[in-house]
Amino acid sequence: MAYDVAKEMNVTDESRVQEAWKSAISVGMQLDYYFYRKLGKDKKTGALGVLDSAYTDAIVCIRSYYEGVQMERFKDCIRHVLELHMARLQSHSDKFSEARSSGASRLQIWH
Repeated sequence: MAYDVAKEMNVTDESRVQEAWKSAISVGMQLDYYFYRKLGKDKKTGALGVLDSAYTDAIVCIRSYYEGVQMERFKDCIRHVLELHMARLQSHSDKFSEARSSGASRLQIWH
């Protein structure tokens, strides 16, 4: 992802490309791990959009970094992307269990 954006933008600063690549790999690995290992099969279809959004947002961070944004702001951007989309993936996982427990709670109130 980082190398493709660098090629598209004609970025030649190898240190920036390397740093962006490391961050992109980190985000991708963490989100993919959760998606493939933690989400149930029935949840993956609905969560595919979350992965697409995460990669799109990471590319926005990488582009801004290549355009001259400071490393710290780039890292904050990447961290925000990871936290936001990880929370979204986790909410896909929790939707069904929360609905069940919420329904069970209501039943206990009425009985």
